[in-house]
Amino acid sequence: MRRPRPPVIALAVAGVVVVALVAAQLALPTLAERRVADGLERLGTRPDVDVSAFPAFKLLFGGGADRVEIDMRLARATGSAPLAEQLAH
Repeated sequence: MRRPRPPVIALAVAGVVVVALVAAQLALPTLAERRVADGLERLGTRPDVDVSAFPAFKLLFGGGADRVEIDMRLARATGSAPLAEQLAH
């Protein structure tokens, strides 16, 4: 039985890395959208959230998103803090 040659192994590893990066680029913004929507739901109706980040890995390391759009039909302030302050948390 022949052993795989190093270039074949390198190409296979590179392919796996590319697939992982593409999967992360697709999945991480969706996870961030859910997390933001869950956090805002306590203030009113469930919002529609759209998060855009490239590269998406910066979402994991506190780099923030490039764009966040929130469509929320109704939001209520609770307690004495202004609504804008509550939304910031």
